[in-house]
This record gives sequence, C-alpha cells and structure tokens, in this order.
Amino acid sequence: MVNPPDVKDFTRMLDVNTLGHVRVTRMFLPLIRMSKGRVVIMSSITCRLVAKNFSSYTMSKAAITKFTDVLRSEVAMFGVKVIGIEPWGAKTPMILKGVGKEGFIKAWNSDTPQEVKDAYGQRYYEQFQRMYAKSTDSSSLLEPQQVVDEVVDAVMSPEPDVVYRVVPVHIDWIIWFVFEFLPQDLRPHVISILERLQGH
Repeated sequence: MVNPPDVKDFTRMLDVNTLGHVRVTRMFLPLIRMSKGRVVIMSSITCRLVAKNFSSYTMSKAAITKFTDVLRSEVAMFGVKVIGIEPWGAKTPMILKGVGKEGFIKAWNSDTPQEVKDAYGQRYYEQFQRMYAKSTDSSSLLEPQQVVDEVVDAVMSPEPDVVYRVVPVHIDWIIWFVFEFLPQDLRPHVISILERLQGH
C-alpha cells in the first residue's frame, strides 16, 4: 500500500496565513458589525500570480483573498468595510536573509524523493535559483514603509480603497495584462516566456 504524500507544509501555511485571519476576524466580527468598523486583511500579490515552487504560500494567499471578497459582500449591509492589502515582496529579513531560498534548498536536498529530482532535473533547480535571486534582488523589492503607508491608509482613510495593490509600476502592468486580460489558455505560455527571459 502506498503511503499518502506528506502535506504538512501546506497544513502549516494554511493554518497561519488563511485560518489565522479567519479565526481572528470571526472572533471580533460581532463588535465590528456593531461599530460599523472595518476589517483589513493582509494578503500578497502572489494571490494573483503563479509563483512556481511556492504553491502552499500562493494557495494560502489566494484563499484569504477570496475570504476577503466573500466577507466584504456579507457585511456590507452593516456598514462594515473590508479591505485587502496585496503587497509585492519588501525588504524584510525573511527575504534579505534568504529564508525562502534556504527553505527551497533544504526541501530539494533533504525532502524531495530522488524520482522527483530525476523527473525535474538539476537544470530546473538551477533555473529556480537564478529566478529567485533576480526576483528578490534589493532593487526589485519594496521599502517596508511603502507597505506600512498603505496599511495606515486602509485603517484611517474615511474612504479606503477596496484593495491596495502595493507593487512596482512595471510589475503591476505585467500582472494586470497577464492575469486580468489574457485568456486563461494563453497565460501559461506568456508566463513560460517571462520565466525564460528572467532566467537569463
């Protein structure tokens, strides 16, 4: 009998990034309805992207973004505002110290079965290393204060935006074009081209 695959990484990520939001929101929602307050939920721009090799993180952010959308429709009748924050990567220790990269290296070296390594190959692993280095280069990241400023506006503004997408301008256009304009069947081809360009 084949043992089921280990999905503890998915469970842990969903428990923190998705269910953590849900638990806290539901705990305080009666007070928020009574006060006609607002809920601000931190997601990520990855909720709109295909972040290869980060499926558990991407999935958790997509799920909390959808929770945000549904909650907004459910509490609008009470005068409650629900706001989503979707930032690009910022210059935080998690990224600058390479925590994500180290996690992938460990997963590849220690946790990945040999048959999976053989199927994807060393080239796939090396291409990811190059792509990750480019996407987390300091020049490509937001200053933390940029994200903080948008959170403050979401909390304090009398008329906050429904979604605060905090990303560099050129990234914003790419996301808009690929994930909100192109037909679904064309997106993988465009993503593949962008990955090849980024990998060189």
